[in-house]
Amino acid sequence: MQSYPFFSPSRIQQALSARGGAILKSKGQNFLTDPNAVRVIAESVLALLPFRIVNAGDTDPPEDLEILEIGPGTGALSFALWDSIYELALRFPETRFKYRALELDPLLCSILSEETLKHWMDKLGIHPSDTLGQDWQSAQNATWTISNNLSFHLHNCDARVWLERSFASGQPSNSEMRIICGNLPYYISTELLLKSVALRPRACAFLVQKEYAQRILDTRKSSSISVFVRNSMDPFKGPSISRGCFLPPPSVESSVLILKSVKPKCESQVLEPLLRKSFQGKRKTLRNSWRNNVANEEELNELEAAANQSGIDWANRAEDLKPEDFYSMARFITESGNSG
Repeated sequence: MQSYPFFSPSRIQQALSARGGAILKSKGQNFLTDPNAVRVIAESVLALLPFRIVNAGDTDPPEDLEILEIGPGTGALSFALWDSIYELALRFPETRFKYRALELDPLLCSILSEETLKHWMDKLGIHPSDTLGQDWQSAQNATWTISNNLSFHLHNCDARVWLERSFASGQPSNSEMRIICGNLPYYISTELLLKSVALRPRACAFLVQKEYAQRILDTRKSSSISVFVRNSMDPFKGPSISRGCFLPPPSVESSVLILKSVKPKCESQVLEPLLRKSFQGKRKTLRNSWRNNVANEEELNELEAAANQSGIDWANRAEDLKPEDFYSMARFITESGNSG
């Protein structure tokens, strides 16, 4: 862990400055600079891998396994994950391992590939045939073959676009052995989380605003994001991370949010508009929210029929319903053939 070159704030600033850049608060850039914080986050991610089951002798190793990191920055979490992935690749040569990173800032792509990755490879004496240096102002992708069964892929892209395109291409059916992780920018946490969940990964581990994580974990009051996530993922509380572990320090505390895949309880494409119509009118009854957000009387009748069939009083407010109430209504809408 101590070999990671950017735990020093001055080194981060120096690397950016050398490339004509600076920390962009407008892009939600808060770099992890505390080794212990990085260690516990990495442990949260690695605990989601299936190899703990393998070690217990309960299952065979998977043929493929991918760790997808959103917004690696200068690579603090990446560096820790690379060490463990490399060790696993040596122990399980029959499994094809893939590390994939989605980074929006071309300057950070440059730092990640030219300095962090090079430092990691030099530490282990790895010398792949692939070149580390390239013009990230014009490049979009790079791939490094680390060994016969391990490859690294870096994409200079908007993670939201990449995730959306992956979903459109039908990748969810092939992503059961994908772990998605990352330090999510607070201002687009919901977009990134929802697009990640849509890919149906094995699990996710996201560093998010602590209050945001608590809203998803809360079982006393429902929220649209919590109900949607719980349809296909079980949420768990991960370690808390102090604001002092970042450069620059954010204004709020952070927490790791763990999501583990479960069988969907209803069709997500039916649930999403149902939640939007139900929660859009804050503190209004379901009926009043629906009246303000549906296209016509026929659609309103369909929602009321779904509520009646599910034993739900539509004089209640959306936040007072249980997640299962919404899943029941979504299933009724699906079965009735009207998912608009």
